[in-house]
Amino acid sequence: MNPNKNTTATEQLLASTPPSLAPVQSPETPARPNTASSATFPTDPKLLNKLNELVSGLPEFISEISVDDYFKHVLPPLPSHLENRVGEVCNILNENGTYNTTTHRWTQFPQDPDAQSSHETQIFLPLAEIFDAIVQAVQQLEPGLEPNFKLVVDSHATPMSKRGGDMRPDGYFKITDKALSEMRKKCEVLMKKEGWEDVPRAS
Repeated sequence: MNPNKNTTATEQLLASTPPSLAPVQSPETPARPNTASSATFPTDPKLLNKLNELVSGLPEFISEISVDDYFKHVLPPLPSHLENRVGEVCNILNENGTYNTTTHRWTQFPQDPDAQSSHETQIFLPLAEIFDAIVQAVQQLEPGLEPNFKLVVDSHATPMSKRGGDMRPDGYFKITDKALSEMRKKCEVLMKKEGWEDVPRAS
């Protein structure tokens, strides 16, 4: 037996076998870099002039989705016993001074955000107060209801991301500790059902 042939076959086998510690490819779409801040972003004056002309021809407001479609297809559905009580919630918000039905404004925003000169985090911080006020108004009608999420307005924080993204959104929803605990309990119940014990678990 020629040892060189064995060595060659082994090398070929190793070369065709992926390493066991190869990084796991995430099925999610990778985070996209900010093209405008990269060195490859076009800086040709003629091209920039054409881009400016294109932007100037756009309407001031671009409607991406109608309000009705937003309520029907984007927002999560209300609990069935609250579907016809939105007006009652609005009345509570009007009575406690959160919303003004005369001016049709949230009292935390006496003027439009674009008319203010403060930092955007400070400008939109009242959105968290409005969110909490709506939750409290609903709880007056249904004391047993508890929110699953809390609105956080902080443009300096980077939410945890499986993709390793470092984007800092102006605001985001954070799951509450109580809701997270309930989810964990439901998962434990499911794991005890017949058939789940046969599923291999990660060590």
